[in-house]
Amino acid sequence: MDKNTLVGFILIGAVIVGFGIFYEPITPSGRSYVAFKPDLYVDIEDTLEKKLNSLREHKSEYNKFSGEDWVEGVRCRCGFRGYEIGKKFAEAFEVLRIEMDFGRGTKLIGR
Repeated sequence: MDKNTLVGFILIGAVIVGFGIFYEPITPSGRSYVAFKPDLYVDIEDTLEKKLNSLREHKSEYNKFSGEDWVEGVRCRCGFRGYEIGKKFAEAFEVLRIEMDFGRGTKLIGR
């Protein structure tokens, strides 16, 4: 299956389930060919170290992208996204479609 077909299936699925977000498409080198416009941020200060340790355990990617330099790049990107919303660390997403039920105690924190 080619990439365009796969993306088509993902987009159809997002419409069906009412939820579709894209993670920041930046290579470990910091370059991207895709314009990314984040509109959903998640504060990850409490889980950042767990995320970084998970990256370290992903041996094929860790070795492919310069080990600790890659992990530090991810930490810095999370720091930059956190700075954008006044937090220490965050991840950013671009929302394709999202349906939320605020009757269950869910809350959004503005920028």
